[in-house]
Amino acid sequence: MVAQARLLVIGIDAASGPLVREWAAQGVLPNFATLMRRGRTATLRGVDGFFTGSTWPSLLTATSPARHGIHYLVQLVCGSYRFARPHESQYIRAPMFWKALCEAGKRVAILDAPLARLDPDIRGIQSVEWAGHDSIFGFQAHPPELAADILARHGRHPVPPDCDANRRTPDDYRSFVDSLVRGIEAKARLTADLLARDRCDLFMQVFTETHCAGHQCWHLHDPAHPSHDPDFVAAHGDPIRRVYQALDKALGELIAVAGESAVMVVMPHGMSHALGVHLLLPKILERLGLSVALPPVARRLGPMD
Repeated sequence: MVAQARLLVIGIDAASGPLVREWAAQGVLPNFATLMRRGRTATLRGVDGFFTGSTWPSLLTATSPARHGIHYLVQLVCGSYRFARPHESQYIRAPMFWKALCEAGKRVAILDAPLARLDPDIRGIQSVEWAGHDSIFGFQAHPPELAADILARHGRHPVPPDCDANRRTPDDYRSFVDSLVRGIEAKARLTADLLARDRCDLFMQVFTETHCAGHQCWHLHDPAHPSHDPDFVAAHGDPIRRVYQALDKALGELIAVAGESAVMVVMPHGMSHALGVHLLLPKILERLGLSVALPPVARRLGPMD
């Protein structure tokens, strides 16, 4: 297959930049190492004072939360103490970066960009949440027949939409990590397929399996974590490392498919342990009768289920 894009952008959701650099230097991630050696690298900073829900909207619009209006998936209604989910109303107020490209006559492919709504006016193709850590819109595509084509050729993504569901046993984690690796492999095949079939000026695909792995498996990676299980790691290896290695393999395959295309890898925000007393605050307020927990955000499969 020969790539048809002038620029291939690979987004990686919530991977740890320091880990990628460390493992690339050790030879664990050879394709990342080659890309960094042959190209240029820079460190991205998150949006100061905001949680990760604002990071992708800021990257995709090149504006701050003050302009695009997204601070998190659940946020206060301005001037009140009422919570709302912005994706259920106006959502991101600033235009996505690809709008300017489309207006300039460029053709784009935007696949699984996190927290991005389907754009019916896009000049090219787009998929939303074939695989995604935050599944708020459900699987959709433009043009509409692309969704059926993806399902017919590649099926459903192996990782369920509720990738943050609680897991308890070693078998739970082992099967979960297996599904993440299969998901990365499936997404690489889908990317190579569409990259070769659709001629674009810019082709963007985002791998979100690293986000799921980080939330669920960081304690198995970090020996200092209070929930670390050395027996699991001895038997099955470091799950974070395994997922990153699968991603490195996919990256090498896509670089090969890209041919003469320029390649850009973007990791907008990182991942680490989730420890701190602030995590207890919601439960404390609920038990004191000072707040009420919101129902969980519905996880959607989309119109094709």
